Amino acid sequence: CRADAHGAEDVNALAWNAAVAYLVATAGDDGAARVWDLRRFGPGCPSVGCFDYHAGSHLAAVQWDPVDESTLALCAGGALDAVSLWDLSVEDDAPPGAGST
Repeated sequence: CRADAHGAEDVNALAWNAAVAYLVATAGDDGAARVWDLRRFGPGCPSVGCFDYHAGSHLAAVQWDPVDESTLALCAGGALDAVSLWDLSVEDDAPPGAGST
């Protein structure tokens, strides 16, 4: 994992995606989970996804769903003590009614 993956905060957990070998997720003391594409991993390369819903807490664990390659589970500790699921499926981000031309 990159030394600066979560800024100055510690990386607490790392998980490989068993179905998509080039995706890795990390969880840190900054309360964020990040997804990394190892095909473009290196100095100065940003994560391909950042989920900071648990900011202000720390993440103790991260795990990919063994059946659904696009689902990520996070376990937050501290005052939050919560588990969250993230679906990373690609969806159309166009606002409603903004049809394509």
